[in-house]
Amino acid sequence: MRKLITLTLLILSLILVFASCDKITQDDSVILVTVEDGYLAINGVKTEHKVESSEKEEPKEDAVTVEDGYLVVNGKKTEYKVDTAAVVEVVDGYLVVDGKKTEYEVKTDTVVSVIDGYIAVNGIKTEYAVDTAVVVEVVDGYVTVNGEKTEYKVYSEPVISVIDGYIAVNGVKTEYQIAGDCEHIWTTVTTEPTCSKGGYDTMTCKLCDKVVKTNETEPTDHIYATSYTIDNDYHWLKCNYCDSTKDKDLHTLDNEGVCTVCELPVSSTPGIIYDLSDDKSYAMVVGYTGTAAKVKIAEEYNGVPVKSIYNNAFEYCSSLTSVVIGNSVTSIGYKAFWGCSSLTSAVIPDSVTSIGREAFSGCDSLTSVVIPDNVTSINRYAFYDCDSLTSVVIGNSVTSIGEGAFYNCSSLTSVAIPDSVTSIGSAAFYYCSSLASVVIPDSVTSIGDAAFYNCYSLASVVIPDSVTSI
Repeated sequence: MRKLITLTLLILSLILVFASCDKITQDDSVILVTVEDGYLAINGVKTEHKVESSEKEEPKEDAVTVEDGYLVVNGKKTEYKVDTAAVVEVVDGYLVVDGKKTEYEVKTDTVVSVIDGYIAVNGIKTEYAVDTAVVVEVVDGYVTVNGEKTEYKVYSEPVISVIDGYIAVNGVKTEYQIAGDCEHIWTTVTTEPTCSKGGYDTMTCKLCDKVVKTNETEPTDHIYATSYTIDNDYHWLKCNYCDSTKDKDLHTLDNEGVCTVCELPVSSTPGIIYDLSDDKSYAMVVGYTGTAAKVKIAEEYNGVPVKSIYNNAFEYCSSLTSVVIGNSVTSIGYKAFWGCSSLTSAVIPDSVTSIGREAFSGCDSLTSVVIPDNVTSINRYAFYDCDSLTSVVIGNSVTSIGEGAFYNCSSLTSVAIPDSVTSIGSAAFYYCSSLASVVIPDSVTSIGDAAFYNCYSLASVVIPDSVTSI
C-alpha cells in the first residue's frame, strides 16, 4: 500500500512538472526521472519541486532568536514583538516573554550524552570524564554511569538565566538579548548579626545575577558559648565572636576535683599516660588507662610543657564524657579522640594551632565545637560522623576546611565561616542535612567536589565573586 501511495505521488509530481515547466527539452521516447540534492530532475534538468525524504528524521531543538525586535523560530520571523527589557520565563513548558506565552516550546526532559569522552547534560559538556563503553542515564535526578549514581545532579525543569546579557536555557546561551534595565526576580539570603558584625539581606537576581545588600542592621549582643573555659582557679563563658567574657568565678570542687558549677575537672586526671619528646623539651599525651569520665590534661609533665595529644591517644574511650585540654597543648593528633561516643564537651584552648585528621571522628554525642583563633586548618574528616553536633564556630585564622571535615554532621544547623577561609574541601559539609543556609565569605576562592552534597535542608547559598572553582 505504501509503495502504491509513493508511486501515485510521483506520477502527480510528474504531471505538475510537465504542466508548468518550459525549461525541459523532452525526447518522447525517453524520459529519465532522478532526484538531485533533494529536488526532482527530468532528463538531468533540476526542477523546483522538492522531494521529501522517506526516512524519519530525528526531531531537532528549536532555535530561537530575535531579529528587528521580533521573535524568530528556526529562522522564521513570527509576529511576536519583543523589546530589550523583556522578562523571560518558562510556563507550562513554553517560553514566556513579559507574561505572554510564545510558541517556543522548551523541552523539560534532561538529555544526557557523552561528548569527547565527557558526560554532557543538555549538550553542555561537564568535567565528568568517562570511557567510550559507558551507559549514561538519569536516575532520581542524578547522572548515573554504568548503573552507579554520581553526585552530578540534573534538573527536569528548564532553568532560565542570563549569560553575558543573553537569555540562557539550562545554561545554553540563546541569541535572545536582554539590554537596559532588568525587571529583577530576586532570591534573598539573610545573614544574622553578631556582636562583631551587623546583619543584612543579600538579594540576587535570577535573571541578570545582580547582587544587592539591603536591610543592614547593627551588631547585636554577645553570643556566648554554652560550655565553660577554665584554668586552675576560674571558669568563665567566652563570646563566640569576640574576646568578651561573662560569669567568671572561682571553682567550687567536689571530692573528685570536679567543679560543681562548670562540671569540669580542675586538676589533671590520674591514668593519663605522658611521654617525653626525643629532645626532652616537651611532653605529649600517648594514652589513657583511667576510669574517670571527665578528664583534664595537665599543662606540665616532668617540668616541661605538654604540647601534643598524640595519635590515637584516647581512641575508643567510649565512657569519656568531657575533656579539658591544657593551655600548653598546640596540636591534637590523628584520631586522638576517635570513637569517643559519649563525649559531649571538648574544651579546646587558644594554644592549639592544628587539629589532626579524624581527631574527633565518631564522637556522636558532641553537641557544639568552638575552634580557637590560632588554628589555621581543619584537617580531613576532623569531625566526621559527629551526628549530634548542632553548631560550629570556626576561629578567625582558619584558612582551609579540609576534605570531609564535617561529613555526616546531620544535626548541624549553623556554621560561621570566617573571612580568613580561602578553600572549602571536597565533601566538607557532606550530608549536613539540617544545614539551612550558608554565607561563603569573599576570601574563599575554591569549593571542592560535593562540598554541600545532600544538604537537603539548605534553602540558600551566597557564593561570592572571589570563587574561581567549584
